[in-house]
Amino acid sequence: PNSLSREERRSAIGEFERIEREITTLRNQAAKEKQINRRVELNLDVKRMEARLDAVRKKLSTGGPPRPTQYE
Repeated sequence: PNSLSREERRSAIGEFERIEREITTLRNQAAKEKQINRRVELNLDVKRMEARLDAVRKKLSTGGPPRPTQYE
């Protein structure tokens, strides 16, 4: 059973959507980037954001607080 309140769930969904948009933006920037070092940096940012997205996804599915990931 999900123990999140309606407001907590709404907030988590908003955060999930915001992170998804940010990941899309970072991926687009990485695809256009000419410098390898900057592209690597953007791709690492994508990986960090994906880890945050997974934490929010778990929070929404289990109702508990997200556990720290290896990228945080």
